[in-house]
Order: sequence, then structure tokens, then C-alpha cells
Amino acid sequence: MTKHMAFIYNRDMNKKEYAKQYREKNRERIRGYQRQYFAKIKEKRALQLHMGYLRNKDEIQERARERGWTQKVKVLTHYGNGKCVCVMCGFDDLRALSLDHINGGGQKHRREIGRTQSGVSFYGYLIKHGFPQGFQTLCMNCQKIKQFENKEWTKGRGSIKAEREDEKS
Repeated sequence: MTKHMAFIYNRDMNKKEYAKQYREKNRERIRGYQRQYFAKIKEKRALQLHMGYLRNKDEIQERARERGWTQKVKVLTHYGNGKCVCVMCGFDDLRALSLDHINGGGQKHRREIGRTQSGVSFYGYLIKHGFPQGFQTLCMNCQKIKQFENKEWTKGRGSIKAEREDEKS
């Protein structure tokens, strides 16, 4: 036992319980040691991770692709009412299926939740948050038709709605 211990180990005390109490009592000192240690090995660890990635790059990328497709199927199946198909036309080619915000405003929604990217990143978010309401599975054709009919274009991308208004003036 060291002089740093604030209490004496009781033989009747469970080792897990003792360790937990010790960590609680010495939290700041332990964090200080951890910060020093990780600051010391930061560059070495980053290099080790990078070298490991380079050695296994193809395998890592393949696993990431598989994980992405698995997540996409899971999300599109959920929002496709139990089937991985477009809810409007029944199209089932996974390469052309996508997720649609039912009420529009997808770009704004991704900004609000801090996800500026779509695809696998967004699918992971939906899975993690228990498949929130407000989405549907659409093929790209139905997605574009819906955007056109509802005039869902952003101003910065040169919307058709803005062009029509310019023609009227």
C-alpha cells in the first residue's frame, strides 16, 4: 500500500469495490497521469495507427464498404415499410435507392444535427437514434419527380423556381 491511498484496504472489501472507490477518490490525479502519458506517446501512437492502416488498407476499405452497404440496406428496408424498395413505384435496385425527407428540408436537417454529409454517415446516425420518423425510401427517379413537383431546390444551386420567377419579371 502506498501513502497516496486515502483509505486502507479492508480485507472484507471486494477488490472491484475498492478499485472503484479509489478511482472516484483520485479521479483528478489519475486523469493528470493519463494526460501526461497520452501527450507523451501521441505522435508514436499516430504513426503506429497510420502504419497499421497502410499495411491493411485494402482489407479496412473493403470492411468499410461492406458496413456501408449493410447500413444502407437496413435503413432503406426500415423506411421502405419492411422491404428494400421505392415506396412510390416499387423499384428495387439498391444502387438507385435513396432516403428522402418526407416533408423536404433534408439539407437543413443535416446541418441542424451536425451531419453535413449524406449516405453512410447519415445512415449510421439514423440507426443510432432508433430510426426517427419523417423519412421514406425512394428511387432516384421518384426523388427527382418529388423535388420537381414540390419545388424543393435550394437557392444557391440555381433553382428552377428562381429561374421561373426571373422569367415572369
